[in-house]
Amino acid sequence: MMSVAEFLGTAKSPAALFHMGKLRKTGEAAVGAFYAQAAPLGRPRNACPPPEDKIKIGNMEFIGFLEAVPEPQRASTSVAQAVTVALNKRHPCR
Repeated sequence: MMSVAEFLGTAKSPAALFHMGKLRKTGEAAVGAFYAQAAPLGRPRNACPPPEDKIKIGNMEFIGFLEAVPEPQRASTSVAQAVTVALNKRHPCR
């Protein structure tokens, strides 16, 4: 799994266009990890998101999720962890 530091470094590099496929797949996997933890079997829900095909996250919003991770923690935080924290806050159960 790619770290937040690695993702941001790649996304902000001059060669980012050459890595778009890898970045997109990492982002999609991170959203998939969020959905997997949102409704764990036999446990209370962590979040109440819309159906997977209805969630919309723009590129800058996604980068914002990652930039919200404090710099000292970015190397040890996976993209999936950062996205899960952000989307749990965005889609709480009421």
